[in-house]
Amino acid sequence: MNYRTNDRDQLLSASLDGELSPGDEARLAALVDQDAASRRDLQTLAYTRQLLAETPRVPVPRAFTLNESMAGVRSPQPAGWLAWLQPMHLRLAAAMVAVLLLVFVVGDVSTQWRLVGDGPSSALVAPSGGLAPDQGDPTGILAAKTATTESGVQSQTTFLSLPPATLLALEIGLAVLLLLLLAASWRLVRL
Repeated sequence: MNYRTNDRDQLLSASLDGELSPGDEARLAALVDQDAASRRDLQTLAYTRQLLAETPRVPVPRAFTLNESMAGVRSPQPAGWLAWLQPMHLRLAAAMVAVLLLVFVVGDVSTQWRLVGDGPSSALVAPSGGLAPDQGDPTGILAAKTATTESGVQSQTTFLSLPPATLLALEIGLAVLLLLLLAASWRLVRL
């Protein structure tokens, strides 16, 4: 039989590991009977395996793994005009923007609740000398309604005296800025 060296070595190694099929065992037996070099290699491998098994185990004095400081590897530092921008700075900025957004939203909501609470019931003011609105005076109700419609549009007070559209745009802008800061902070941590 003429086996290539790689096939022969794999067959010999598999024999020592006990991984040969019955057909491969028959081929190995025929190879060892016919080829003196294969027989010698099988004996050498078996002897080497026996020597390694008999060798006493010695505990390792230390771990042979290197950390980044031992290997001299430094973590990459951001360069350019964003070099000062570290995740800690971004988190601090995100926290400040979140607090500012919370103040605007809570102020806006509380102002809206106050306007709803001050709506029709408090606008009904009884004329002097008349009955209070809760006593069922229809002239007091009518007088209050005509007073609000004569002036045209009721003046709405909003948080920080800003128009509602400006306040909404400011809240949306702060929310977007908060999301961008958090995303940038997360991105820098993953570098």
